[in-house]
Amino acid sequence: MKHSADCKAEIGTNIELDPITPYSFGFPDVDFARRETPWDLSCLLYKGGAATEVRLFARNKSEGSLPHIELDRLTLVTEIHQVLIDKLTIGGSKTSAKGAIRFIRDMFTWAEKEGFSLDKSSIQETYFAWSDHLWREAEVYKKISISSAYGRSANVSIILSDVLKRVTPLISETRLRHPSKDKSHANLQAEKQSLQQIFDFGKILLKISDMLTLDVVMEGPSPIEVFLDDEEGSTSLRFFECQGVIHNGIKDKLHRRNLALDDTATFKDWQENAAYKDRAPIINRRIEAELLIFVAQTSMNWSQASKLPICKFRYDSYSDGYQVRDRKERRKGEVIFEIFSAYKPHFERYLAWRRVLFPEHPKLFPFVREDETSESWHFQSRLRPQLLKSGKCFLPPSVLRNNKVNWLLRKTGDPDLTAEMAQHSKQTLLTIYEVPSLQRAMVEIFRYWNTCDPTTHSLASVAPGRCNGHPKKSENIDYDLEPDCRRSSGCIGCEQHRDVDSEDHVWALVSFRHLKIIEISKSLRPGIQTQPTPAQKVVDRLSEKLNWFKKSSIKHEAWLHEALIKIEEGNYHPSWITAIHAIEGEL
Repeated sequence: MKHSADCKAEIGTNIELDPITPYSFGFPDVDFARRETPWDLSCLLYKGGAATEVRLFARNKSEGSLPHIELDRLTLVTEIHQVLIDKLTIGGSKTSAKGAIRFIRDMFTWAEKEGFSLDKSSIQETYFAWSDHLWREAEVYKKISISSAYGRSANVSIILSDVLKRVTPLISETRLRHPSKDKSHANLQAEKQSLQQIFDFGKILLKISDMLTLDVVMEGPSPIEVFLDDEEGSTSLRFFECQGVIHNGIKDKLHRRNLALDDTATFKDWQENAAYKDRAPIINRRIEAELLIFVAQTSMNWSQASKLPICKFRYDSYSDGYQVRDRKERRKGEVIFEIFSAYKPHFERYLAWRRVLFPEHPKLFPFVREDETSESWHFQSRLRPQLLKSGKCFLPPSVLRNNKVNWLLRKTGDPDLTAEMAQHSKQTLLTIYEVPSLQRAMVEIFRYWNTCDPTTHSLASVAPGRCNGHPKKSENIDYDLEPDCRRSSGCIGCEQHRDVDSEDHVWALVSFRHLKIIEISKSLRPGIQTQPTPAQKVVDRLSEKLNWFKKSSIKHEAWLHEALIKIEEGNYHPSWITAIHAIEGEL
């Protein structure tokens, strides 16, 4: 094996040496939790290193029991490490970097198993083969979802594309495509069930909040019983176990340890007190319930809400609720979140509860955990398994937020306003968050046709047919017929006039045309008329309508044939019989 200095000079890169192994690929600028193993890409340099558990590799490295380095990987691993460092330096997410490292390790493990090369010159082909493997796992063997396969490949593609200085990402040349989120509406029953689930879950959260008061949390016996009402009206017993069973009150235990809770106690004192740690699971359940209620009320992102700082909140009346700001901000500072007026008393009650337990904690939702300094901590719900085990529903924050956004969209009918209130773009709202609603679609269609279709108004026009009472000149007629609601002839040239699909309507049209033909015969004068009279235009338009009925179907043709026979027999429609007899002089 070459000396480290010789290898360093050979690849021509600045590589920091470490006293145990020839090369160091750590991340010194990243803050890790007290129990978190620091990231180290040097595992990629060793055969089998990527597949080795992180803590075991770190122990082997510290003991000097690692195998020989695969020098052909050195350039590739060095540049991968540098790309990750650069992304973190410019403000990239620590979570994204951690995920990228995980999936790069997965690719190296698979490549070693399948015999693919892992040097810079061949990494592109290796990546394509690995992506094809992920595609088969998802599409052929159904071992993973297509979303998971795409996510893994996309994360590695971002890093390797920068390493290879590519303009287009590597994943664009694979068979993996971002899974489309097809939206299909739910039927009315499913929509009702969804809303009922939200209401039921909200009642459960409120019950937990009501039961876990300060006295119960700090002095109640363990386990603590919470009674939840079910649909039948009976109650089911629910237990929230503590890490340690406390048979006596918390004050007695504190007294035995010569510790006391007073107004000057700091959060650090709280954390170091074993008696308080015994109550942490119960306290966290109340905080989790409050956080879920808060997300449902504000439609704020879960991670964003969990990081909110505690402030001296000021409530400014706004619409049917409040805009909440920081009282310390001058000139009416930025709105932190918006709540409904009914939620304010509940929120103030939680703040009072929290103020006693965590007088100095900086966060609004101070979950009790071992390492408060860690930024990589991710909350995992403890309510979910307990509720599901009891046969109750549990809705994650994403579902609560999505339902709030869709409720706002239905309530306001304004995508721009809803997107602003939900703190994302209009495009994101319509493509990701909006859920098609069958009930809403039916209402919108009804409103549209109720506004635009005259037949839905059930208003009888002066001429045979229906209308909405708002005359508008038709643009589909070649000759002029001015709309006029006062005369039956005025309906024939109106855009709002609608025919009715019935035999009675056809009979009325034929009778009306017969009336206008008589009117034309009464007004004829000797000589040639170069322009058609208004009555002639009406007859022409009525003839067009009747001709359409004749050609449209056999049933309509039979209606027209029967109506013409009735006219020949002098059997006129009741709407026109009086006018026809009057103009013929029979009255």
